[in-house]
Amino acid sequence: FDWLVVAGATPALARWEAGFKEPPPLSAAAFEEGGALPELGEVVRALDEGLDYDACHVAMLSFEEDASKALLAHLPFDVTRVSGDDRIAAVIRRGTTLAIHSTAAFAARHKNTMGATQHTSRVNSVVGSIDAEAHVCTLLVDAVDQLFPARLISSEITNAHGPHLQRWGAAFPKWR
Repeated sequence: FDWLVVAGATPALARWEAGFKEPPPLSAAAFEEGGALPELGEVVRALDEGLDYDACHVAMLSFEEDASKALLAHLPFDVTRVSGDDRIAAVIRRGTTLAIHSTAAFAARHKNTMGATQHTSRVNSVVGSIDAEAHVCTLLVDAVDQLFPARLISSEITNAHGPHLQRWGAAFPKWR
């Protein structure tokens, strides 16, 4: 192949090993004896040494088909970027599912809160607790309700599965 497309930096970073208990696959390809992609080494080094991350919390809800039609029809777009709010950075709609993405500042304030169903944090032994999950989800849902008319989510919350919280510690890489 002439191209290698990587959708995230994690498979190249040393932090991969904490969660998956094996060397990061792109590092192996770049640095191991007989590695498949020796020219990748410089890129991997730059990624591993030069990135910091903004975190994000994501509250996810899924609605029954009937309830979701009216509710989700009020959202102006499938992806709504939010500016000027200290809690919400984006609201993403896909079918009957809604994902509410927090701002980095909100995630930093609640960095010790993770979701009860979140596999990655448990596997990686991330410091945190699920004790405030419901509170953090409520803050995110309330923020969306304040942005859109008719308190969209709270009017249909009884028809929702969730919200479930995910803490995404390395959501948005940025160069140092």
